[in-house]
Order: sequence, then structure tokens, then C-alpha cells
Amino acid sequence: MKTIFFFIFLIFLICSVYATDSEYIVIRLNNPTPELISYIIENDYEIVSGQEMIYIDILIDDHLLGEFIELGWEPEILFTESEMRRNLVLRTRELAGYRSYTDVLDELTDIASDYPNIASLYSLGISRGREYYLAGNNNYAAYNHLIWGLKVTLDPSVEADKPAVYYNGAHHAREPISVEVVMHILWHIIDNYGTDPEITFLVDNTEIWFIPMLNPDGHKLVFDEINTNWRKNIRDNYNTGTISTGDGVDLNRNYAHEWQLNAQPTASNYGGPYPSSEPETTALKNLWQERQFVAGISYHSSGQLVLFPPGYTSGLISPDVQAQYALALEMAQSIPTVSGTGTYIAQHSWQLYPATGTCEDDSYCAHGIFAHTLELATLFIPPVDQIDQICENNLEAALILLRRGHYSTLTGILTDAQTQEPIVAEIFIDGIDNTGVYRAPYTSSEEYGRYFRLLLPGEYTVQFSAPGYITSTPIYFSINSTTQTILDYQLIPDIRPEITSITVSEGIVTLQWNEIELANGYIIYSALTPDTEDWDYVDFTTETEWSGYIANDSIRFFRITAVY
Repeated sequence: MKTIFFFIFLIFLICSVYATDSEYIVIRLNNPTPELISYIIENDYEIVSGQEMIYIDILIDDHLLGEFIELGWEPEILFTESEMRRNLVLRTRELAGYRSYTDVLDELTDIASDYPNIASLYSLGISRGREYYLAGNNNYAAYNHLIWGLKVTLDPSVEADKPAVYYNGAHHAREPISVEVVMHILWHIIDNYGTDPEITFLVDNTEIWFIPMLNPDGHKLVFDEINTNWRKNIRDNYNTGTISTGDGVDLNRNYAHEWQLNAQPTASNYGGPYPSSEPETTALKNLWQERQFVAGISYHSSGQLVLFPPGYTSGLISPDVQAQYALALEMAQSIPTVSGTGTYIAQHSWQLYPATGTCEDDSYCAHGIFAHTLELATLFIPPVDQIDQICENNLEAALILLRRGHYSTLTGILTDAQTQEPIVAEIFIDGIDNTGVYRAPYTSSEEYGRYFRLLLPGEYTVQFSAPGYITSTPIYFSINSTTQTILDYQLIPDIRPEITSITVSEGIVTLQWNEIELANGYIIYSALTPDTEDWDYVDFTTETEWSGYIANDSIRFFRITAVY
């Protein structure tokens, strides 16, 4: 009886999700004009890929093809939904092809079991389908999924002071090639640990997180060929109690930074009812908050692009744009295209198309991670015979990202000068952190006081600050292209006792610099202004600073309050 019920439910599910007398196609429009772009956006067509002023690829119902011909365009059909179904070959584990959720979990479990010295498996959260199933809805029994993350590093069960990187796949259900690339990178690192000196160094000194399948529910709809064009998760948007057309949230529009209510629930890019509404996005955000990530890649398809944030509106330039672009360009130039006639292209995320609530915007703008969207191949679901080539082509770029935190990087530990305990402090680099659009300040970790800044080779100044501590004076440092620059610093607690030791008469400054005894290089000096009658504290470390300040005519009363 249960078997009969299951097949009846499966038939209903296929009919409700997939029944249609047409199919989706992806078309290319060459040399798009601003008017065409506006038309596409205003009509909520899904942009798949593109390059500014060169081409734009969009997803449409095949019935709408004539609409663009009538507008005077000559659309080129790149691929169809039928082709995607043919490319998605179900297979046994021994054959090349796409992995199911069970395949991925079995491999992750085996790696953690066989290599416990360098790999640990963690459940990062639950899928939307599991949430519904645990609430008692058996319609979601087949979607009882967890979000899995494999941590690869030396002694993975021990919390250690290391930079972290991530690789994730399957934000979008119909992009299973992203899962394959993440798993290929993982196996390369596992297979070469202990024999390849560079891989061994990187594993020993980095936390490497693999999250192959962030959207297991949607992936299953595609993998089981219930709907090979499904993009979102399976949030029940209309409270039907089962998976229906129009359900789901685009996970790559659901993150908090610059999230917007961007579309109707039926739209393929619907960002959810509120920021981080989905358990899948929350799982990844929680991981970012718990570890000190310096860089990451979220794999998608298609377009053969390496994108870097921010991208929530056109024309954005970040504070770290030069270092970001240098890394994206190096990765892009290492990835051959499927045709073998060139390499991937590096560009700002908004140059593909502006999008709000994305993984990479939140990762970078809220957490300071050098995050990337990497658009693989030329199809959502490339043919099985292209999988190995695409995976191998993308391996070097993944290793470039993995190396990045170990060179051309400023790092160190910030501690309390009295207790020697680590503190959370801000790291401010002049000429970078006071430029570009908003990005949350970089801070040291609470547990270790460790910080990381990915920079280009050159000369810089940095200041460290924290509530309750005296801000450091500008510190000069150099960055080179081969190693890390280590700069530890102890911040002095800001204790300013009201002890008047010297008073200078009104309007007359008789105190000379050589009359002041300095300790630890600082004098805490206060001045009473006639306008506000408030005491303002000023720190001096040089005679030039002192002389310049007391020459200010707006200051009338002076006194020394503390010297230490």
C-alpha cells in the first residue's frame, strides 16, 4: 500500500512541477543595446550570462522566441531544456557523470573515515525539505536533507589559528556541474596530501571547507529529472503542502547584504520574504561567522567567467578592488574555455548583471572575504563527456585561491598590552579602507586576536583601534609577493585619570617639550576650548605634534592630566 501511495504521489509531483506544453530555451542576443537590456529587465526575463556590449544570454519560454525576432533581433538558441535532460545521465557510481546527494554524502563520509588526520565532516544545517518533513509533512520525505561541510586541515578536530577558504556548489539546482568541480578539487587535495609538498603545506596551514551541495532539495528535483530547469530551493510559497510550480527561493538572492524584495514568488530569481529567510543560506552564513575566512569560490554555470563583488548595483568599486581584480584575473587566465580557444574572463559581478542579496556580496561586504562567483562552462548542465575536462580546467584556479592567504598578506596578532590577552580590534589601512563603497571593517578574531589583510605588493600604513584602547599611531609596513608580512601589536588600555600635574596660564603657553617626562612614548594632554567648555583629550608622541597644537589660537587653557 505504501508503495502504491508513493508512486501516486510521484506522478502528482511530476505533473504539478513539470507538466507543460512548451519548454525553456536559452538564447543569445549579440551587441545588446541599453534599450534591449531595459526591456529584458522590465519583463523579468532571467539573464543567464553575458558581456557588456558584446552579448547577453537569457532564459525564455520557446513560445516567446518570435517576440525578439519581431523586435528586430536575431536570437541564437544556445541550448534547450530537452538538451539539459539528455545531458543529465543517471548512472552507477563507477561511471563518469553527475553525482546525487547520496553519492556526495557517501564520498564525504568515506573521506572523513579514511583520512581522520586531515578531514572532518560537519552538518552545517538543514534543508527546507527537511524542515517540512520534521514538522510532520510526509510529502517531503524524499527531501529530508542536511547541508554538509567537509573541513580539510591538519588535525581537523582541533580549533586552530589558521586562515580559512571555502568552495561551495549547487546554490542553483540546475547547475550540477558546480557539485562536480567542488568534489574534483576535494579529491585532488586528498589524493596528493603527503606526497605533494605544496598541497601538504596548504592543508597543514589552512582550513579548507568544501560544501558541495548547498541546495540538495532543488538538486534532487533536477537529478531525478522531475524538473531539469528548477533553480531555487523548495520553500512552499503558497502553502500547498507539496512542491508546486512557483515554489522556492533563489538562494543566491537571499543573503542579507543589500537584500531586496526583488520579484514575485513565482519568479526564478525570487529572493525570499526577508533576508536570510532560508535555512540553506543561514547554514553558510553561520560558518562564515564561526571561522576566519580570507577567500572563497561559489561555483555556478554558465558563462566561463570569474566574478568578484560587490555587484548589487552597476558601477560599484570596492575598497579592495585592485587586489580583488588581480586575484580574479590570475584565476581566470588559468582556466581554459571548453572550446580551448581562450580562457575565462574576470570582471565585476555587476558587469554580468546587477543582483541583490548574493552570496558573494554578503561574504565580502559583511565579512571581508575575497569571494568569487565562478560561472562554469557554456551550459547549465554540460554533457557528461565534458565533466572531467571542466573539472580539470578549473583545478589550478582553485589552488591559486588556496595559496592566496600565504603571500602578499598582512597578518598578526593583536593583544592587550597589560594582560597579553587577544582582543577584537579594527585594522585600518589608509588609502584602502577610506575608499570605495561600504565594506565592514576588518577586525581581529576574538579567540586568537589574529587578523588577515590580502594586499598587493607595496608600501602601506596601518592603524589598530578598539573600544577602550588608545588607537595606534600610523605604522608603516611593506608587502611582498612571496611571503606574509607579520605585524603583531599590543594596544594600550585607554585609562585617563584626572590628575592635574601642570597648569598653563590662560593665553600663555610656557611649558616646553623638554620639560615633559614621557613614559612608553605617550603623553595624554587635554585642552579646554572656549566655545564648548569641554575638555578634549589629545595624544602626543613628538615635539612637532605638541608645538603645532599649542600654537592653535582657539585653545585657551591647557593642562597635563596623565603621563605614562
